[in-house]
Amino acid sequence: YNNYEWGLLNSLEVRHALSNKTFYTLRASYNLNDYKQFLFPLLDGSGDAVDYYPGLEVSGLHADPNYQPDYKSNRAANYTFLSGGTNNGQYYQRSSTWAGKFDIVSQLTKNHELKFGAMFENHTLDFENFSILRDSTQYTTPTIPSLLTANHDLYTRYPIVLSGYIQDKMEFESLIINVGLRYDYFKANSRYSTDIFNPSPNNPNLPPYVDKNGLLAEAPSKQQISPRIGVSFPITDQGIIHFSYGHFFQMPPFRNLYTNPDFKYSYAIGTPTFGNADLNPEKTVTYEIGLQQQLFEDLAFNITGYYKDVRDLLAVQQIRISGNETYLKYVNKDYANSKGITLSLTKRRTPNDM
Repeated sequence: YNNYEWGLLNSLEVRHALSNKTFYTLRASYNLNDYKQFLFPLLDGSGDAVDYYPGLEVSGLHADPNYQPDYKSNRAANYTFLSGGTNNGQYYQRSSTWAGKFDIVSQLTKNHELKFGAMFENHTLDFENFSILRDSTQYTTPTIPSLLTANHDLYTRYPIVLSGYIQDKMEFESLIINVGLRYDYFKANSRYSTDIFNPSPNNPNLPPYVDKNGLLAEAPSKQQISPRIGVSFPITDQGIIHFSYGHFFQMPPFRNLYTNPDFKYSYAIGTPTFGNADLNPEKTVTYEIGLQQQLFEDLAFNITGYYKDVRDLLAVQQIRISGNETYLKYVNKDYANSKGITLSLTKRRTPNDM
């Protein structure tokens, strides 16, 4: 297949000093990204290639006749091979983001420098994905699948991201402390399946007693307050010990929240994968302690040990509904931790180096 991508970025930044001790920075931006992936483009009635994007009307368009059947059996075991045919997938994504950021810094006293700020992102995600149908019986010519089938996904979503922080830098004769709080907010603006054993209101095999309207619910917002602190102090006139501790908030990629948002499925074409708009953020707690030591006038050495604890990592869970009917769903299930040591040696240039 071929990849095509283009983007547009507009940004504005304003800095203004309110006094000799206080200034603020205001940033605004608009970002547009368009990405396409396919082997052959879609064609209009005259046989000319169409610059397709998510949501463009497909009536009157048709697939390139060069598409051939893909003979891989989706019911076969994993790690099978593609035999003959072409990659019939068509992938289109267009995303735009309006963003704003405000930061202010003020030297309140000799010992206290205060920073605080806020950030806002309003995203628009347009996505379309389908696989050209062609076989030797029903689809003897390449066919764009209907939106009503599991072979064709189309959605637009408007996730919102907000954050704010406050930080106090305290500087004393033999001690520097940075302490702060950060607030993160995320709203998916989408629905999720409330019953893992009845994941789709579009399932024609649902028992009559199941309330289809109750199978989907609006995803709640995700929020977190993250404390952070850093301390450094000298142990000699040429050595400093530093320590830091912090909590961090990271939402999974948007595609994991919104994959197959209409919860369409067809076990005839393989095991479906459902996104999960109710995914929690990945939460990380970090610890660092280190030593910075000047060895010579132009040479310094730094050693830092760290430990990271990561929870609610993204995973894929296979859920069996009944018999051979299964589906895949993105969930927060995994855990990770990492620890290690970083070493660095810094040398400044001197006249003797020339």
